[in-house]
Amino acid sequence: MANEFGQEDYDECSCGRLGARKEYRCYECFQLDLVCSECLKDQHKFMPFHWGQKWNRRFFEKLDLSLLGYEINLGHRETVCPEVLHRNATAQYSAASDQTREPARRFTVAHVNGIHQCKINYCECLGRRENYLQLLEFGIFPSSKENPRLG
Repeated sequence: MANEFGQEDYDECSCGRLGARKEYRCYECFQLDLVCSECLKDQHKFMPFHWGQKWNRRFFEKLDLSLLGYEINLGHRETVCPEVLHRNATAQYSAASDQTREPARRFTVAHVNGIHQCKINYCECLGRRENYLQLLEFGIFPSSKENPRLG
């Protein structure tokens, strides 16, 4: 029972983000301290297959980090490929679109701790490796070479 939610009922997160509430924790890290969704994503930049938990006012619900907007960025580790950002920013001016980049591609990963529905951004730089090779470099074995969606 000591691991259940108690005295910190929706306190503001220490990160200082406006309106950020401490209602998430990581199940895989045995992180018992509650943080906001952005802090949980920041803490898991290199651990995308951990399961988060969200307090729903009665108990902690298991959730995939992608439900919080977490995206795996290949080729540039922490950020979206600058070529994708540049290309979409150029298209934005010519098409008067409010979109700044292509949406991340959905990808399913069978991990030792369960099945994860991920969002992946591939590197689009000139001279980049094929998508399946980018996945292999990240440690994901793709189910196919052509348009992989499962690993």
